[in-house]
Amino acid sequence: MYAMAAKTHGSFSKLLSVNSRFLSSRGKGKNVAVKVPVQKNLASKDRVVVFSGESASQRQANSHRIQAAASSPQLPVHQKEKIQVPDITPPYEDRGLYPLIAELNEETHNWFVRHNVHTQMGPEGWKKFTAGKLPYLAGQVYLDVERKDFLWGSKYTTWITVIDDFFDKPEICNDMNKTVSLILETQKVILWFCSEDPHLLRNLEMVFDCVPADQRDDVVNSFSESLAYARTSSRSGLMSLELQPIASSLRELWIEYCERLPYDYNVRMARYIQNYLLTFVSETKSRVSQVYHTALADFIHFRRLSVGVEALIGLTDLFIDSRQWPQIPNDVFYGTNMQGLVDASCDVVAWTNDVYSFPKEVQKRGDRFNLIFVISQEFGCSYTEAMNRAKEMLKNRINDFETIVANLKVEAQYQNAVAEYARIGRLWMMGAFLWHHKSKRYHEEDHYLK
Repeated sequence: MYAMAAKTHGSFSKLLSVNSRFLSSRGKGKNVAVKVPVQKNLASKDRVVVFSGESASQRQANSHRIQAAASSPQLPVHQKEKIQVPDITPPYEDRGLYPLIAELNEETHNWFVRHNVHTQMGPEGWKKFTAGKLPYLAGQVYLDVERKDFLWGSKYTTWITVIDDFFDKPEICNDMNKTVSLILETQKVILWFCSEDPHLLRNLEMVFDCVPADQRDDVVNSFSESLAYARTSSRSGLMSLELQPIASSLRELWIEYCERLPYDYNVRMARYIQNYLLTFVSETKSRVSQVYHTALADFIHFRRLSVGVEALIGLTDLFIDSRQWPQIPNDVFYGTNMQGLVDASCDVVAWTNDVYSFPKEVQKRGDRFNLIFVISQEFGCSYTEAMNRAKEMLKNRINDFETIVANLKVEAQYQNAVAEYARIGRLWMMGAFLWHHKSKRYHEEDHYLK
């Protein structure tokens, strides 16, 4: 046993020993306040549940424990309690839909068909999926961007939900081997152009830990060889990989993104995508072991990653590039305030999803990865009371977002880019609410047809 463990550790060390490429240093200039409109008087200060974000050190510590949150054996789901979704309308303007959304909704679905994703999901799964009009979610958010940028955002927004639906299938979400197989394929894709980033490589250890011990050494070595090939083959090598349809569709998106933006911003997006994908491994571990998150603070961090919105807000870099504005450098982007802006946006979108998806995912399917369920366990309250607590949390988190924006200070040349991040954050918070409120995915009727 000890010999196998040592051999496996040696293989993983080999994976980590790739040639380092350090992020370029940036000069520091005078900081000035960003002139971003602040939304005032957004919510009551009477906090039911207090959550005001994390420090940079907390974020770094939490990034290594997305699957190690406080947990307990499976708790019962009260399926008979009738609940009503409270009014959680954000205090922002409904700006309508992207003008070409009907056309690009169809084009997005056809793109997935070309990659045979519909066959991997199955006829019934694909039918339900297309009825939900996922591209309309992008249409509620990316309202005034170039067509090519919108189409990329529409495809990726839809892809996030495609893979989420795929991992909801019992034959996948309860099988660690199938989960790890697909996740490692997606990791090959995102690491192809970012194989020297130690953060991305270290996070893979939790995936390799899920591989049976007698197979782990071979799996790690095979992955290492793929990355060695990636550093010499570039685009052609990535295109030569045989991938499952879902990973294949991600490959096309990733190549397009990486060919447009510099390395630093590819790594930024790769980290966000990886954060999202690794949560599926954590969820499968919970389902297999029947041990789930119960501590609210830990679940909030996990849910922020598992909603997949980090990358969708990070897509702002693409819009900044199209407008030819100076990009936000890493020393600013990874600072407490910018990360707080992204975190708050993700929390609001995640919690909005959990409010609307609760009857479908928890009461009908018995899923435990939902804010309402965790609140009910934390406070020992009914689901109705948990809904009301979630409503207050949403109000408070939007206030957090606006406070962060008001206090953001960057060099003058980055003001436009930071303002764009704030704008996209607000559009995501409002757009996610509107889409959940209208989509047939969570309602009997398709309100987009009205």
